[in-house]
Amino acid sequence: MIRRSGRYFDGTSSRATEVELALYADGTLTIAGDGLSLRLARDAVRVSPRLGGTPRVLTLPGGARCELADDDELDRALSSGPGWRRHLDRLERRAPLALAAAVLTVAALAAVVWLGIPALAHTAARSLPADIDAQLGESTLAALDESLLSASALPAARREELGALFDSLARPVEPGARLVLRKGGRVGANAFALPGSVVILTDELTQLAADDAEIAAVLAHELGHVAERHALRSLLQNTGIVLLIAATLGDVTSISSLGATLPTTLLQLQYSRRFEHEADGYAVALLADTGRDPEALASVLARLEGQSSAGLLPAYLSTHPGPDERAVAIRRAVNARPQR
Repeated sequence: MIRRSGRYFDGTSSRATEVELALYADGTLTIAGDGLSLRLARDAVRVSPRLGGTPRVLTLPGGARCELADDDELDRALSSGPGWRRHLDRLERRAPLALAAAVLTVAALAAVVWLGIPALAHTAARSLPADIDAQLGESTLAALDESLLSASALPAARREELGALFDSLARPVEPGARLVLRKGGRVGANAFALPGSVVILTDELTQLAADDAEIAAVLAHELGHVAERHALRSLLQNTGIVLLIAATLGDVTSISSLGATLPTTLLQLQYSRRFEHEADGYAVALLADTGRDPEALASVLARLEGQSSAGLLPAYLSTHPGPDERAVAIRRAVNARPQR
């Protein structure tokens, strides 16, 4: 027989009663204390798994529970689970092995975040129904119009010219893409692609560019984001990490409310260096294939960087990082293309 002292909770209040537990060889369990006398079969009691030196919790029929200090003899007497649990407990008590397990866990999570989620996001972005993609784009555009952007102030003739310029670039590669012209306001000189093949170009960027060749270069870059579904992939990657954390921590509220915050989340995204280089490479090829000078993309980046040096940081640079690095890569890509 094994006797241990413990604390009894009746399941209806937080008041604890000091009790004595006795476990007999035939499996009978008794719990006795102030005004309390219980006799139970061992099989009627659910025992919490062993975790380090934390107290063992015995859940009794009806919801009552009894807490006991943990020790090896008690563990052997109470344990009715598979032997691997006892081996796992012994491993947990070895600091080097516990540290190694923690490192492996962090490495596995990092692999999921840096490799698994991007791969899944790429697949999901390609397979997502077109109507959902379009709805995300429209809801995001509506959110931008409500909070940041306003109607374009460019003359109607100029808007038509820019629309024709965009169509000449998009028609051969992304015929479903459409250009939206807006006055940038606080976002300033900017251009960005939304889900649903929507490309926004601000008045400020058209005025900053030296000529239409530089505007075409910016539009070709944004069409690269459209073609590669970068906006949707970034959205899925970022929300995928949020969902992973929420699922790990059991935060159901974060998961259920995520759908309502998708437009706001998208507005705050920044493309990765990889996505920017992919879009730049796409733009170089598209500009060359349509008879335009790909160097214009490097030129407009340099112009934006010049504004930054003057203390007038265009918003375009805040969402398109590394202009110097990108300009070098663009010129390298231009020089690597076969001469016609």
